[in-house]
Amino acid sequence: MRLSQSCHSGFNPESNLSILIENNMLNQVQHDNYELLQQRHLFVAVKQKPFYSKFLIFSKILFLLSIILFITGCSSGSRFSKESLISNTRLFSIDKSFSALLPLNYKLIEDNLNETVLIWFVNNNNEESLIIKEINSVDKELQTIAAIVKASKKQIAKSQNVTETEFLTIENKKSAYFLLEGNELQYVFIFGHKNKFYEISSISKISNSERKEKLFHLTKEIISSIK
Repeated sequence: MRLSQSCHSGFNPESNLSILIENNMLNQVQHDNYELLQQRHLFVAVKQKPFYSKFLIFSKILFLLSIILFITGCSSGSRFSKESLISNTRLFSIDKSFSALLPLNYKLIEDNLNETVLIWFVNNNNEESLIIKEINSVDKELQTIAAIVKASKKQIAKSQNVTETEFLTIENKKSAYFLLEGNELQYVFIFGHKNKFYEISSISKISNSERKEKLFHLTKEIISSIK
């Protein structure tokens, strides 16, 4: 009888049943919370996906536009292209030693009495002129010849600002140039051609940044066209 009572006191069916019910309810709550959490994540992902896609597309478009603008800038370089500066008309120097293409809207001064001027171009409104001369020098170094020419120009145009001499190659012609700037603009280029050195002076009565850029590129194109 005592044994029966002790066994009965160690086993309580109602208590075990309540524990099982609580465990089942806890598992159900955890499962429901997990599903709710998954639904929330799915909702957020679905909500954010269109925005992310649009941002990704916009980023790609912006990147492509940057590349296009960079390539366009590199390829254009200057607003003054060869086609906007030089014609296809080729004219010879007075000694027939070389020829050059005539600039657009320019004319050749043929009644040139100064035989040291081999080619003399003047634009149609007489605001610009380009003069090509041969440099007679015993020295055959471009740097030395450019220094001599520059010193001579500075003596003549004392009131003008003179830039540093720059060196470059134009169509296999080693060249040097500097700018005299005051009331007028004057680019002076010295270049070698067929074992001789020449000076080309590009002069404008109008002095501004646009005219300066145009004269620079025009002079380079003339030197490039010389044969």
